[in-house]
Amino acid sequence: MNKDKIPQGYKNSPLGIIPEDWEVKRLRDCCIGKGKYGINAPAIEYSDSLPTYLRITDIDDEGKFISHNKKSVRNSNTNNYFLEKGDVVFARTGATVGKTYLHDEKDGNLVFAGFLIRFKPDEKMILPYFLKLFTTTHMYWDWVKTIVSIR
Repeated sequence: MNKDKIPQGYKNSPLGIIPEDWEVKRLRDCCIGKGKYGINAPAIEYSDSLPTYLRITDIDDEGKFISHNKKSVRNSNTNNYFLEKGDVVFARTGATVGKTYLHDEKDGNLVFAGFLIRFKPDEKMILPYFLKLFTTTHMYWDWVKTIVSIR
């Protein structure tokens, strides 16, 4: 779209053309609390009697939970690491840094692993699905590449 021709009801922003009543904000300003690192525990064979473990390798390239070949986790602190509906986790390291997963209750009760960071979007500020969709854009991935190259 030609930036000189901004449709009525829209405005230009650092992210491009957006609705006039939207604001560009940082992730930390749109979430409840700070991002939280996952549990540092080894994966074990899957058991119905233990929590299902969500690791980076359990998230496909489209951000979906890979349910075959599930693993479990056994740790006394797992109750502090269960995902809730609308939580978004980000891969924080490795070749898949930036990969995201939006928790859906249909995926079951998942405990997120240590190489993931969980954010709880404040739905008064941003819809979790919108945040997840933003992480599929070229703008997001260009930012990830920039941040990774700086470190």
